[in-house]
Amino acid sequence: PSGILTPGVTPVIGNGVVVDLGVLFEEIEHLDERGVATSKLRVSGNAHVIPEYNRALDQVTERFLGKRRIGTTGPGIGPTYADKMTRVGIRIQD
Repeated sequence: PSGILTPGVTPVIGNGVVVDLGVLFEEIEHLDERGVATSKLRVSGNAHVIPEYNRALDQVTERFLGKRRIGTTGPGIGPTYADKMTRVGIRIQD
């Protein structure tokens, strides 16, 4: 969250968000290297994790759709939200 750049703010990644842990850790590392304090960052235990298999599913589904494709770049966000909706997704707390 952009609030991480505002002193005195506790930045929160809420439960309505899907999180790519690799990207999150990379961003935290880059912020730390720039001297931005990241220790106050909080992530809801109910936020869902984007698993590798949802990235693969997103990419394969897009190729399968051919001319009917939706234009996703394949990060797995859509399938992860579908997992969240059907209550089968992996959450941070899991």
